[in-house]
Amino acid sequence: MRLFFACDIPAADKLKIENWREKAFPDLDCKVHAGNFHVTLAFLGEVENHQIEALCDAADEVELSAFSYQFNHIGYWPKAKILWLGGNQDSPLHQLASPLVSAGAREGLYKDKRDYIPHVSLYRHCEQPPAALISPDFSIRFENFGLFQSVNGPSGVRYHCIQQWQLRPF
Repeated sequence: MRLFFACDIPAADKLKIENWREKAFPDLDCKVHAGNFHVTLAFLGEVENHQIEALCDAADEVELSAFSYQFNHIGYWPKAKILWLGGNQDSPLHQLASPLVSAGAREGLYKDKRDYIPHVSLYRHCEQPPAALISPDFSIRFENFGLFQSVNGPSGVRYHCIQQWQLRPF
């Protein structure tokens, strides 16, 4: 099964991002479904059942307090053709991602060679980066993270949390 560690975005914040996206980029197609908005911490790829326990054990060891993250800029990856929402490069998301990426590497799972950039994918298959009509400015509080499965269905890809871990209270 295709798995990744991520911070899910609270439903109210997903709606705020979706509303902003509609106003900022009114003419763009290929939207990421708002229900799929999340911040990937560690993409793992195809994971065998026997590897899941080790990944969950590593997640059990994470000790980080809940935090807020400011999403205030837009980025674009031309090779992947993805338009995304991002924020400060130095953040607690990096601290959270690091041990989870390491756990995946110990299990021989996918390791991205690029530097980690916390982001929310907004659009896929964008031929070139459009200019936003309205600048983003979202402060999102993260109180947990999870292990998610990517599931293909008739209406596209959906992400399902299969296990969740709480961060320490603020």
